[in-house]
Amino acid sequence: MKNVGFVFTLLLLGIQCMGDPVFGPVADILEIEGQGGLEFERPVKSYELLIIQPGKNTQFLTGFQIEIIISDNLKRYSDNFAIDIYGSLSPAVSKTRKNYQGERIFSENLPRVNRLFINIPFGENRLEISSALGTYDITRSMPARAYPLALTIQPITKGLPSDVLDRAFYTIIKPIVEEKGILNLALEKADGLTKDDFDILIDNIAYTEEDTQNLVLKSGIHQLVINSQAAGSQLTNFTINAGQTTELKLKLQPKNTTLVFDLLEGAVVYLNGKLLDYKNHEPLAVEEGLNTIIIKIGNQKMTRKIEIKSGKSYNIALILDLDVKEY
Repeated sequence: MKNVGFVFTLLLLGIQCMGDPVFGPVADILEIEGQGGLEFERPVKSYELLIIQPGKNTQFLTGFQIEIIISDNLKRYSDNFAIDIYGSLSPAVSKTRKNYQGERIFSENLPRVNRLFINIPFGENRLEISSALGTYDITRSMPARAYPLALTIQPITKGLPSDVLDRAFYTIIKPIVEEKGILNLALEKADGLTKDDFDILIDNIAYTEEDTQNLVLKSGIHQLVINSQAAGSQLTNFTINAGQTTELKLKLQPKNTTLVFDLLEGAVVYLNGKLLDYKNHEPLAVEEGLNTIIIKIGNQKMTRKIEIKSGKSYNIALILDLDVKEY
């Protein structure tokens, strides 16, 4: 008898470990990414299972909201239906399998409301508790291993009309995400520019170029400023969306290297032996390096060598002195 009792005890424990039976055809399997702005509308009939599981992007995912829309016709029979949600399903879900084992994490009779909301956390996150009518908050932690979930709406009384049983409840599933996102900044630098030639400011906070890879920022509009003596300053605004990655590409070009002349009318200018077609006060592109400038006015000739640096502008003006002699 002891052996029989021992076997019987093991059998009971095995049954308890199996969890709650979950039965029904799978209406759909939703794989929902953890980014803001997503929502999935699906009809669910009595006895059907709607499977909800997180996608690959869960960095900012804090939970899911299930909204159930109840038509006026179905609302008359709301006392005859119950909503159940199961987690930790086994075996692996598929559209062809109807029998599972799981852990019931939510069970309520269908209330007489037009819309019902159920908020379910993901991981160790705690969602804000809502007191709104028709809103239910699951307060227990829901680690990743507790997913996928199965939602089912089943009649709890007999004798319901067939047209009621065949009607679908409409559901809207949304991810609940933190108000954060990721920035990846890609800078295309012209030849000769290095990371030491510019400074990066985002919302007046300094970052290195390496910092701007997978940079977590609050969702909303941000300001990016790039300051560089060689490439000038660039200012741009960009938007971070909750749970999403923003790829921002900018091209850094060296500032133009120019000469600007302010000479007397009729002055002739040669640059490195070549006659220049210049106009006063208009920038003229020039290459960096040592350059020789010759200016001729009538019979007068002036020569000057200038070391020109990239990204700089040079103003060339002729200054005439007044020579006064006393006799």
